[in-house]
Amino acid sequence: MPCKQVDQGETISATRISIRTTATIVVLQGTWWVGSGPKFDPEHGTTPMPAGSFVTHFGKQVHWDGAKDEDAVLLIMGEGPATATEVEQAK
Repeated sequence: MPCKQVDQGETISATRISIRTTATIVVLQGTWWVGSGPKFDPEHGTTPMPAGSFVTHFGKQVHWDGAKDEDAVLLIMGEGPATATEVEQAK
């Protein structure tokens, strides 16, 4: 059964994750920064997603995301329960 939740963004951390199923995210307020792939580079490897943006995190793909200078309010839609697997940094 699909689940819906609203989360408030936090400062980008050093965690890279892979989620089990695909999630669709709408940025409701603020700017949310997203990146993908096993190399974590929050300063040069993220893209700002302003309010009104739609983002898809595909299942079993590595990504990271978060807010930087301001909070971001998100609507995250996907099939639950959601699980995430932490991924090691690429060398």
